[in-house]
Amino acid sequence: MLNLDIKIKKDGQQYTKAEMKKMGWTPQLIRERVPELRRNSGGVYYRASDVRKALEAEPSLLEQLAKQRVEAGARSRLVATPDKTRAELARKLTPLLQKAFDEAELDPDTRIVANQWHKLFLDGLLAPQPSASHEKYRITPGDQVTKRLLDFVDETRNFTAAAWANRWWRIGQTAWTMIANPGDNPNTQAYVQALAALAQKEIRTQIIDKGVEESVSEIFSVPAIQAQYPSQYFLYDCYATFYVPALISRDLSKLIAVDPKDEYPAARQMSRRFEIHVGGTNTGKTYQSLQRLKQAVSGVYLAPLRLLALEVQERLLADGVVCSMLTGEEEDIREGATHISSTVEKLNLSQEYEVAVIDECQMINDRERGYAWTRAILGVRASEIHLCVAPEGLHILERLIKALDEPYTVIKHERKVPLRWIDRQVKLKEARKGDAFVAFSKKRVLQLAEELRKLGIPTSIIYGNLPYATRRQQMQMFLNGETTALVATDAIGMGLNLPIRRVIFTQDEKYDGEVVRPLRPGEVRQIAGRAGRFGLYDEGFAAIGPDCDHDLGSMLETVPPSIDQAALGFSDLVLKVDRPLIDVLKVWNQMPVKAPYKRMDISRHISIISYIQNTLKLDFSKEDLLKASNIPFDERDAAVQAQFAIYCKTYASGKTTLPRPEREGNRLGNLEIYYKLLDLYYSFAKTFGFQWDQEWLMEEKEVVAEEINYLLVHDLKKRGASCRRCGGPITLDSPYSICDKCYRKQRQERERQRRYWDIYA
Repeated sequence: MLNLDIKIKKDGQQYTKAEMKKMGWTPQLIRERVPELRRNSGGVYYRASDVRKALEAEPSLLEQLAKQRVEAGARSRLVATPDKTRAELARKLTPLLQKAFDEAELDPDTRIVANQWHKLFLDGLLAPQPSASHEKYRITPGDQVTKRLLDFVDETRNFTAAAWANRWWRIGQTAWTMIANPGDNPNTQAYVQALAALAQKEIRTQIIDKGVEESVSEIFSVPAIQAQYPSQYFLYDCYATFYVPALISRDLSKLIAVDPKDEYPAARQMSRRFEIHVGGTNTGKTYQSLQRLKQAVSGVYLAPLRLLALEVQERLLADGVVCSMLTGEEEDIREGATHISSTVEKLNLSQEYEVAVIDECQMINDRERGYAWTRAILGVRASEIHLCVAPEGLHILERLIKALDEPYTVIKHERKVPLRWIDRQVKLKEARKGDAFVAFSKKRVLQLAEELRKLGIPTSIIYGNLPYATRRQQMQMFLNGETTALVATDAIGMGLNLPIRRVIFTQDEKYDGEVVRPLRPGEVRQIAGRAGRFGLYDEGFAAIGPDCDHDLGSMLETVPPSIDQAALGFSDLVLKVDRPLIDVLKVWNQMPVKAPYKRMDISRHISIISYIQNTLKLDFSKEDLLKASNIPFDERDAAVQAQFAIYCKTYASGKTTLPRPEREGNRLGNLEIYYKLLDLYYSFAKTFGFQWDQEWLMEEKEVVAEEINYLLVHDLKKRGASCRRCGGPITLDSPYSICDKCYRKQRQERERQRRYWDIYA
C-alpha cells in the first residue's frame, strides 16, 4: 500500500529542495507546479502555502508523490544492498520479466521494438560491474547501460539526455523496485506496460511521423539493425543507415550482372579479336594501328584527349578517309563519314565498326576516367580491336581479354630512336631548336615562356586551360619552326605528335588533384619518351633544369609496377532503383565487385547532383540528374559553375533556348574562362536538347582562340597573369597568386578578425 502520510508545514514556512525530494517531489514536478524563491545565499526554497495550493488543485498529486517516495526508497535500499545480493536478485528477477514479456499481448510491431529494449535492459541487469570509466555511475549493472545510452545521445544531439532518461527510467525504475522488493509475486506487468508504451512512442515518432512507409518487421529484417538498435542508433537512423542501403544493394544486385562483361550482350555475340600494341612513347604503336584503321571500311579511334582526337581526324582526312570528330565539348560531323575520331567517353556502343583503335589503355586504372577504357574494351562492337598501351598496362589487358575468352595477339614495339639522359642540369639560356621545357602548372609555364623570350628564344606554349584551338596554333608554330622551344605541361606525354629533340624537366613534383607529390617513374618515362621524333632526329635526350632535386634520370630505367585493376563505371541501371539517385550511387560505390575491377570515383557526380538538389533547389528527374552530372565542365571554377546554375534553371523553367555566355575582360584568365563557358554552352545544349547557335559558337571560339594566341605570342607580359581574387594584372614572375592590393586587403581582414577575437574570445 502507498503511504499517503505527507505532512505540510504551516503557511509562512519554507521547504528546501532536499525536503521536497523526501516528500516525493521530482525536479520536473517542482518546476511545473511550485514557484521558486531565491535567496542571496544562493539556496532555493519553496513556500509551504504554494505547496499546499498545488496539492489542493490536483488531488491525484498526493498519491503520485507517495508513489515516488516508495520508488525512491526502494532505490535507496537497492544502492545500499551489497553487489553480490543485487546480482542474485537480478538473476531471480530475469526469468520473471522474460515470462511476463513472452505472455504479454502486444501487436507485432510493438513487440519487435519492445523486444529490443527488453533485451538491452536484461543484458544490463545481468552485466558485470561497471568498468572503471563508468565508476562514477555505479548504482547497478543495469544503470551502466543507461549511462552508456545517455553518453551516446549527448554526443549525437538528436535527442536531449533528459528525454532519453525519461524513457529509460520508466522501465528501469519499475525493475529496480521489483529487485529491491522481490517478494513472491512482483508486479512484472508494470514493466511490460512501460516497454510497450516506449515502443509505441518510438514507432510513432521515429517511423510514422517521419513518413517511413515500410513496416517495422520489414525494417528489422536487416540483421545490422537488430544488433545496433537501441544501444547505438535511434530507430530512424537505423532505417536510413542500414535498411535503405541494404534495400538499394538488394535491388542493384538484381539489376547489375555479376560479371561486368555481361553488361554488353551485343559485343558478346560478335566474333571479335584483339591486337595489343605494347611499347613506350615514340615506338610507333599508335601509328601502326592507325595504318590499319585507314584500310578499314568503317572504324573508330578513341583518344584520351580531344586534341589528339582532332589530330587523328585531320590525318585521316588528309589521307582521303572521311572522318567525323566528336568530343564532350565540340563536334565536327562530316557528311558520308565512314570513320569517327572521338574521346574515349563518347564511344557509341550501338554502332558497329570493322576496326577500333583504343589509345593510351594504361589509363584504365585512372580513378576518374579509367571506366571509359574498361567500357570501350568490353563493349565496343568491332571485329578487330587494336589496343595501344604502355608496358605496365599489358597485364591488366590480357587478364580482361582472357576473361572474355576472345582471341588476341601481343605486338611489342621498340623505340626506333634511342633516348639518352643528360647527366647535368640544362639552363634556359642553353635552349636549342626542338627543346621542350616541362612544368606542372599554368603559372610556371607562363613564367618560363616569358623568361625564354627575354633571352630571345621564340617559344610556344601548351597547358591544360588553354583552348584546344589555341593549342593547335601553338603546336603548329612549333611544327613549322616559327618557335624554337616549347613550354608545356605533361599534356605532351599523351601522344601529341611534336618534333621534340630534348625534354627538360623544370619541376620534379606535381599536384595530382589531392597532394603535391614527386613524379613517378611511369610519368617520367611517358614525358621523356616524347624526345627524339623518328624520321627527324637520330636520337632523343632528356634532362632536368636547375630547380629539380630528385634523380629523374634513374627513373628512366625503373620499370613501373604492373597495373592490376580496371576502373568500373555505373550504367543507367542505377536509375531503375526506386530511391534517391545520390543514395543509390553511394550504395553502388560500396558494393563488392569482381576482381580485377574497382569502382570509379563518383565524388564529382555526387557533388553535382547535390548542388542541383540542395543548393539550386531544382526538382530534376533522376535521368536528368545523371545527364547533368556527366556534362564535362570545370565545376571548381566559380564562374563556370555559376553559368551551369543558370543553364540548370533555364532547363527547369521549360525554355527551349539557352542564353549565350557573356564575356568579361580581355586578360588571359578572362578569355580562358569565356572559352570554358562556350564549351559548357555546347555541352549543356546537346545533353538536354536545347536549340543552340552552332555557327555563332564556332565563330566565337575561333575569335577567342585567336585572341589568346595573339596574347601568348605578343602581349603575354601585359595581359598574361591575373590576380586570383580580383582578376587584375600581376607580374609573371610574382611568387603569389594575388595582386598587392588584394594582399593588403587580405591582411587588413585578418587583422580585423584578430582584434575581434582578442576582444570577444
